[in-house]
Amino acid sequence: MTDTIVTERPHSAIIRVWHGEDWYDALPQLVDNAGLPFDVTSYTLELFARPTLDHSVLLKLLSSTEGTIRKEDPTLGLVNFYLPQSDVEASLPVGTWEQFFRITWVDELLGEVSKILWTGKIIVFPANDAAA
Repeated sequence: MTDTIVTERPHSAIIRVWHGEDWYDALPQLVDNAGLPFDVTSYTLELFARPTLDHSVLLKLLSSTEGTIRKEDPTLGLVNFYLPQSDVEASLPVGTWEQFFRITWVDELLGEVSKILWTGKIIVFPANDAAA
């Protein structure tokens, strides 16, 4: 990924995850079109992993409401993904899957509104054997 993610235009991203390890990824800073930090305080952040983008099966959902997406410094647009190793292995089979990252907020006129910030692959690798 790049150094920043501009929230006003779509991006693509490849995420790599390994069995045998906790999944921790600090995301690039989320910024607006002017390059200023995008305050995520009032937003719900979600990452969906599926066999294909339009597939009905959900392999895993990471969410700021469940603590698997952490708002490290929300006013500066700094967030990270965290999933313990046991959850990685239980929910993400080894292989290449599709993922998308979505933000959701409540608009006074429209109600709940969602926007996909990026789509891409999530590649899940087998555990590294440190003894080999």
